Amino acid sequence: MTRPTPLLRAFGPVLPVLRDMHAANIRFLVAGARAGILHGHRRRTLDFDFCVLPDVQALDRLLDILHAHGFRSLDVVDAGGFADRVNARFAGAVHLDFLVHPAAFEFTAAWSRHETVEIAGVPVHFVALDDLLAMKRAAGRPKDLGDIEALEELRRIAKLPLRRRRPARSR
Repeated sequence: MTRPTPLLRAFGPVLPVLRDMHAANIRFLVAGARAGILHGHRRRTLDFDFCVLPDVQALDRLLDILHAHGFRSLDVVDAGGFADRVNARFAGAVHLDFLVHPAAFEFTAAWSRHETVEIAGVPVHFVALDDLLAMKRAAGRPKDLGDIEALEELRRIAKLPLRRRRPARSR
């Protein structure tokens, strides 16, 4: 039996929602601590952060999907109100936060740089590392500053050349 990957463990609770978002052609980007997992940094978090395109028709489809999966909005009533917000929060089996107007970048530019990983057959789109770092700098909270430090260290380590082991000398 194969062990679940960190991404499968982290995204298992929301994969049905992401599958339906993908099927409904809703463009989304995983952000926050969950995006850090893709880039090698795991930090405990209780919510899921996503960036979405502020398109009223897509947000209307997203609301339908969220309601079908038992999520209730904590602060929006309709897609028009959703599109006007900086972020919108939803509660269900887990908490979902959707950033409609992230401070760090414009969605279509971030979309052009994103990375896609298939998790249990579901294409999941992640913000690129530079965009994740920009978001965390813009937030500026202590946990974000810690994430920045860890992510930049991982980037630095990844750029180091691999050391080759020398073969043992025969005596």
